[in-house]
Amino acid sequence: MSDFPTKAIGELTATVIDYRGKTPKKSDSGIWLVTAKNIKHGVIKSSPREYVPAETYDRVMRRGIPQFGDIVITTEAPLGEVGQIRTAEKIALAQRVILLRGNPDLINQNYYFYALQSYEVQGRLKARATGTTVLGIKQSELRQVLIPLPPLHTQRKIAAILSAYDDLIENNNRRIKLLEQAAQDLYREWFVHFRFPGHEDVEMVDSGSDYGGMIPRGWEVGCLGDIAVDKRKSVKPAELDPSTPYVGLEHIPRKTIALSEWGEIGDVSSTKFLFTIGDILFGRIRSYLHKVAVAPIDGVTSTDTIVILPRIPEFYANILMCVSSNHFIEFATAVSQGTKMPRANWKIISQYPIALPPIELVSEFNEFVGEIVRSIHTAIFKNHVLREARDILLPRLVSGELDVSKIEIQGLERGDFG
Repeated sequence: MSDFPTKAIGELTATVIDYRGKTPKKSDSGIWLVTAKNIKHGVIKSSPREYVPAETYDRVMRRGIPQFGDIVITTEAPLGEVGQIRTAEKIALAQRVILLRGNPDLINQNYYFYALQSYEVQGRLKARATGTTVLGIKQSELRQVLIPLPPLHTQRKIAAILSAYDDLIENNNRRIKLLEQAAQDLYREWFVHFRFPGHEDVEMVDSGSDYGGMIPRGWEVGCLGDIAVDKRKSVKPAELDPSTPYVGLEHIPRKTIALSEWGEIGDVSSTKFLFTIGDILFGRIRSYLHKVAVAPIDGVTSTDTIVILPRIPEFYANILMCVSSNHFIEFATAVSQGTKMPRANWKIISQYPIALPPIELVSEFNEFVGEIVRSIHTAIFKNHVLREARDILLPRLVSGELDVSKIEIQGLERGDFG
């Protein structure tokens, strides 16, 4: 139990915005709709993205507009996931999400965010929930959940310590995005626009095939299947250690090759596919979701994932950039089979036409992208270590088990930490 006094959420919160039971009309574009699926592990994830029409935003959000720094908490399916709005972008809130804006005279908003994630508060939250298979909590019950409440100055210190970990994680995430962008930009420059080193001295000739258009002299035209193969090495979970990493489609992020989450094979039962570090994982169900990632670990994956390997090692980077490109995703989507759950078939998508450059150019690009992939994986594992350290500290700080009274934090007096 906490060494600090406690106060109920209802007493600490200046603004509560609750759209329970209100399902807004959705659209293909417009204002981002944050749903319970977006809030996980203290982060509001940008994927999957749903939208409400921009012209109806003010009407949909008539109970209140979310602001930078506001806290969102899920009330059901799942219960108790917490995130903090860290964008100036307009957002709408779906049902099963409640927004909390603390009274600044009583509670520091950043401390509030961390306190809600502590074991102590999560336990109190679940104790007031109802339901058997799916736990849920009413706003009236949520308001009565008690929060440990040290003095404001102590709150700010606790928030500053924990925020330092999240800031490092965010810096690593930004670096990952920049590295990915560098690889994609170079791929387009060299292999789509044909502005590779020395291109000025290479004549463009008719491809003379279904590829269409012109290609540099000395290049060939082929298809993805000429340089890549579907691994399809199946295994039964019972044959593996239960702690073996498992990557389901739910773990593969959208529009990024950085795979940072996975589960364990002990949680699943049906036959899966083996993969190793560096294998390319392509989500074949609903290809338009754009789920393509590079494995940072050895493990197993769903049979709804295509595990792609290069036939020729030097073509690895070209394959990765090709299958993660928007153009390839559009192609895979167009040729997928099925209505409710369209699936991409490797035999069909492997016929995707590509230009095959000389091996020397491919090797140079492969070295560049290989280093990027290694850097991305390093950043992913750094983030895992940072999260573990933060998660160990969080309950001990919020409970008062760790005394921060003698810790001096630069910038705290200026209000840098809210």
